[in-house]
Amino acid sequence: MLACGLVASGAGAQSSDGGGLMGTVTVERADRPLADVAVRIVSQELSGELRVWTDANGHFHVPRLAPGLYTVHFEKEGFWDWVPVRAGVRVQLGRTTRADMVLPPEYACTWLDLSTEGLDTMSTATGLHVGPDFFRRIAVR
Repeated sequence: MLACGLVASGAGAQSSDGGGLMGTVTVERADRPLADVAVRIVSQELSGELRVWTDANGHFHVPRLAPGLYTVHFEKEGFWDWVPVRAGVRVQLGRTTRADMVLPPEYACTWLDLSTEGLDTMSTATGLHVGPDFFRRIAVR
């Protein structure tokens, strides 16, 4: 698994109902937030898992967590198949732990929409032949 820049440190926010976890997910060198990232949180302190999503500014917040160690997974549908993860994020009583994720630029590549709307699918005037040789030469992950 790849940690790629997750920072976990205590922040000044106080909570009387346990601790909390918050952060921002951004793309490295693009200096832009990443919205709709599923932040999945697992721990022995939980029965099951918690899942929240980043907002339009890439922010997420999980209040009222029991003190303990947590593992945080960052997932986005339609992106690369690996999941950045950080184990051992410590949440303390009365504190909100900050966990910012900076993703490498290649993580922010999305799938292409190859719909045919507005495309003349009956035309034979132009085209491209894609044969077995093409698929041997392209990089496939």
